[in-house]
Amino acid sequence: MMGKISIIFLLMMMLTGCEEKTSYSYLVAHPAALKKAGARCDALTQPTPDEITQCKLVMSIVIQFDGLMREQQSDPERFGQRILETQINYADAEIASQRAQQQLATLRAEGAPEVTVQAAATQVEKAEKRYWQLQDEVALLMTVAAINTPG
Repeated sequence: MMGKISIIFLLMMMLTGCEEKTSYSYLVAHPAALKKAGARCDALTQPTPDEITQCKLVMSIVIQFDGLMREQQSDPERFGQRILETQINYADAEIASQRAQQQLATLRAEGAPEVTVQAAATQVEKAEKRYWQLQDEVALLMTVAAINTPG
């Protein structure tokens, strides 16, 4: 019985590990894994629907990554400026998200009408979505800069 539980636990851990390694955030932070995933996608002859979905993600990141590499190589100073601007936007988005969450909490605490609370909840979702998008963009830009920085 203990052996079966250990095997199930091990399989669950392996599956969890696989899931993490195919996420956008993981692939952006690990260019070697991205390259390997791109090669794996290129080699697929009859992909399953899940593989097609995953490969669309991988290939979109590869295209983004390649474009940013060219951009950074052609004008490093402007690329650095882009990183700074994106980081500023990211910080602003974090503040906007916090304010939207505070506003929503205040409205709920005051017993505001449901329509008002729903509108505030929608604003929270939008603010958080922008925050996470900018976080991913900063990570991607920083990875490209790190790869292309002589050192």
